[in-house]
Amino acid sequence: MNQLSFFDFELSIYRSKQTRSEVQLSKINNIVDWDKVKCLLSKTDRTGRCGGRGPISVAIKAKMLFV
Repeated sequence: MNQLSFFDFELSIYRSKQTRSEVQLSKINNIVDWDKVKCLLSKTDRTGRCGGRGPISVAIKAKMLFV
């Protein structure tokens, strides 16, 4: 999920400083142990695959809720 698009890559060449959002998200990422959160939440996650698009991972759901 960390793959840059061509536009993002071109922008990253010219931008050397992180945005405030990127700084805040990296701080959150350093504080929270996402593996433990994923382990705890995966016990209660009841989403399954019934055809169509696959379910969103528990880690991504937790990050969306925290942010």
